[in-house]
Amino acid sequence: SIEKKVGGMVFQKIGGIVLSSVDTIVISAFLGLTSLALYQNYYYIITSIFGFLAVIMQSIIAGVGNSAATETTNKNYDDFKKFNFIYIWIVAWCTTCLLCLYQPFMRLWVGKENMFGYGMVVLFALYFFVHKWCDMLYVYQEACGIWWETKFVPLVAAIVNLIVNIILIKMIGLPGILISTIVAVAFIYDTGYAKVLFNTYFKNIQGGLKKYWTRQLFYLLTAVLASAVTGIICSFIKIPSSLVTIIINGVICVVVPNLIFILIWRNLPEFGYAKVILNRIVGKLVKK
Repeated sequence: SIEKKVGGMVFQKIGGIVLSSVDTIVISAFLGLTSLALYQNYYYIITSIFGFLAVIMQSIIAGVGNSAATETTNKNYDDFKKFNFIYIWIVAWCTTCLLCLYQPFMRLWVGKENMFGYGMVVLFALYFFVHKWCDMLYVYQEACGIWWETKFVPLVAAIVNLIVNIILIKMIGLPGILISTIVAVAFIYDTGYAKVLFNTYFKNIQGGLKKYWTRQLFYLLTAVLASAVTGIICSFIKIPSSLVTIIINGVICVVVPNLIFILIWRNLPEFGYAKVILNRIVGKLVKK
């Protein structure tokens, strides 16, 4: 059993490495190192946020694993929905911040001559959201040791990504790289992990997979609305100073999207749990 699970984990790690490496290889091969350097500047910001979110994921895996071993499936499913809601709130807010702060920060950091157009910023924000909105699936997959059943998912996603990358980069250039990865992650990587998790560990939850994707699409539409409204408001900020623009847009990003999330999500059962967690955090900070 251990050998089987370790073998599945190895397959997953290889597939994950290939998936994350395909984009840069294709860019350098077809568009050259100049385009790759510009791409890497933008991608570096995303990977920094990936690292921050990875800390959150890793911090709860042990607790989830203990709960999976000691609690009922229904109890763990309720916890899954609560954790997923809080995590997607963070991801959706980070996506909005990327959309509104990317360009002024890049102008301050690398200069206007080394910037992409706003269309690429939208793709990068969508790229980030699609990579992160199903992370709680991977947390429960790791905590429950479901490695063998998902062994080929990352590898298949990497192969599809490579093929679509080559096709789209010839047709539309660099945006094709982001589009192909978004498609591969959303329709193969995420759906594959969701199907396995709900057909194995959460198999007793009636209509669990359908409910999951219905709620995920609801979260997606809310994130799109919040990002669009915040982006439109920030577009009226026309200040020559990049630093001042970052500060003003940052304040807008703190207020507007979170108000939209509260208005739309306030009646969800998971919202009450999120309030409890927030009150605990604020209480600890006040005591310190």
